[in-house]
Amino acid sequence: MKTDIELIQSFQGWNFDAFWVIYERYIDKIFVYILRKVWEREQAEDICSQVWMRALRDLEKSEKGQDFYFQAWIYRIAHNSVIDWYRTCKESVSEEILESIPISEDIAWSIDTQDTLIRVEKYLENCKESEKNILLLRLWDEMSYKEIAEFVWKSEAACKQVVKRWIEKLKANIVYMLIFFVCIL
Repeated sequence: MKTDIELIQSFQGWNFDAFWVIYERYIDKIFVYILRKVWEREQAEDICSQVWMRALRDLEKSEKGQDFYFQAWIYRIAHNSVIDWYRTCKESVSEEILESIPISEDIAWSIDTQDTLIRVEKYLENCKESEKNILLLRLWDEMSYKEIAEFVWKSEAACKQVVKRWIEKLKANIVYMLIFFVCIL
């Protein structure tokens, strides 16, 4: 399996099949990321197509070195495209609420996890937007700390610290709730 950078270099050498391989590798992740932000399937599809058109155009004309992280780069394009959409959108939708809702074809799974998601959302309410973004990218999108750091323009250590701190808070609250329920019984 070729790496992202190998595929990009192959594409820049006029191998258009290489772009389709990388497209297939990331299309679902990018679409779900956008859908989580705008919560309208048609809008998400439009934005997603714009993201990939921009990626295609930018990859054709620019050289990417070995330290280039495609996943972080394509997420940045998606993120900026969503911001552009919100700037032009007439309806105001609470982005924080939409970010916490999972997008899944398995509706039964989503219903089963709604209670858990509500609890997690409550903990995330006190989270800064930048920290919430790091948590969602790590936990929902399963990005590496290196890719997250590239995407949010922070150090890898800072991203790890954010995730570690919030996981510790969640664990502490779970222990507190268990103690509370044991005392009640």
